[in-house]
Amino acid sequence: TTGVGVDEHNCLDDLEILFAPLNQAAPSANDHSNGHTVGLARCARLRRLSLVDCGLVKLGCLQPIAHTLERLCVADQKLTSLKDLGSLPQLRWLYAQQNNISRIEGLDECPRLRALWLFDNSIQRCEGLTELAELRELWLQNNKMKRLGGLEALTALRDLQLAGNPISDYRDLPRLARLPSLESVGFRDAHFGSCPIAEREGYRDAVLGALRHVTSLDASEVTRQDRHRARDAHLENVLEFHEKVDALQREHRDDAAAIEARRRRSSAHARSLDGEMRLAFAELERLVDEGRQAVKAEHAKHRRARALAQRSLDAALAAALAEHALACDDASHKADRRERRDECALLALERRAKGERRIALVIASLQYGGPRFTSNRGDPPQQLPPAKVACQLLGEHSPDFRWLDARLREQPKGDADPLCLLRAYRVSRRDEALPDGKCWFLRGDAALIEDAVRGDVKDGLVLYASASQACAAFRSSSSSVSAPQKGGDAVDLLEGSS
Repeated sequence: TTGVGVDEHNCLDDLEILFAPLNQAAPSANDHSNGHTVGLARCARLRRLSLVDCGLVKLGCLQPIAHTLERLCVADQKLTSLKDLGSLPQLRWLYAQQNNISRIEGLDECPRLRALWLFDNSIQRCEGLTELAELRELWLQNNKMKRLGGLEALTALRDLQLAGNPISDYRDLPRLARLPSLESVGFRDAHFGSCPIAEREGYRDAVLGALRHVTSLDASEVTRQDRHRARDAHLENVLEFHEKVDALQREHRDDAAAIEARRRRSSAHARSLDGEMRLAFAELERLVDEGRQAVKAEHAKHRRARALAQRSLDAALAAALAEHALACDDASHKADRRERRDECALLALERRAKGERRIALVIASLQYGGPRFTSNRGDPPQQLPPAKVACQLLGEHSPDFRWLDARLREQPKGDADPLCLLRAYRVSRRDEALPDGKCWFLRGDAALIEDAVRGDVKDGLVLYASASQACAAFRSSSSSVSAPQKGGDAVDLLEGSS
């Protein structure tokens, strides 16, 4: 419109916009920009508006041209509905093909509409056409309609095109026969393809027989010969139908006669069966009475047997309970013995852990110095320097360890239990010589042994010149104490568990 100038927009009669991107056909008439109205408000005399392939998703406001617009084309857009069309009382032709419309709506205020093109959409049924009394041309090719309802109000309809829809049944043809002005119908088209109904045998004769006032079918003129052929085919179908009806009636009469004969035979047989059933029921009653007596006798027998079994079961249960009580007592005694053994084992493990801890503290004090070991937790610690000794832990597989362990494990005299060597250390002192080149064995508390190794001899230690003497004395747990003797450069410590 820029070519005609802003002042001449009121003179526009026909407006076409092709391939120009737009969001909607016309913004609101109340929208103003720079003092000028925008949209179609300045085209008050516009009669024909064509918008082709503009990407429209919404029609917008057409009210400024509602009283002059006669032809509207919104083909090849992205419209999904026509409900925003509004009131267009002068609209004659509406072309909305090639969109995404799924439902016919928004046409109630277009009463003078004569031509409506909606092919290449997604419409599933005819609806929303009841107010279009002047509609003459309706194109609905290539949609998704399966039935032909909703067209009864289109009394002025002349041309109806339905090619490319999934219509497959002749049942809806009588609905089209009620349209008095219908002249042209199409179920098959070279561009849109055919409906399934058009591929059936005798399709043309069936349609012309149902729609006798149609002058054009599938863009082909209906001749007099076509009508005669359709009428003959219809008469043949009617005659064939009547023949089938007569055959069915004869079959029905024959079947009825056969059924009546079977009924009579069945009645006679039923009377015979009735007599037999009466005799059978009498015999059954006799057998039931005898069975009841036998069941009562058997029931009494079972009661006596059940009472005897109950007494036997009570006796067996009492014996089982007594046996179970003895077994429970025995199991309880065994559990108590196991618990005592476990307590003794835990006590031994605890004593072993305490002994190993005492020895570890003594060895650490001798090697590196530190607080003097004391068995009393309340005594204040006494810091001592490292002793001039070397401590060596004897391995369990060393000859010395195995020899000492064998001496302790020798079967003791009397009821004493055999002893087991848990850990042995060799302590060497470098400042004194061992008399006669022998090893000495100390037995006593860990604190006393530590003082003896440091050179501070106290009462409570027992010194042995041989391992055999030390093992024997340790085994006998003698309480006698001999005077301590100073050792040479090799001393073995033996720590008891008590």
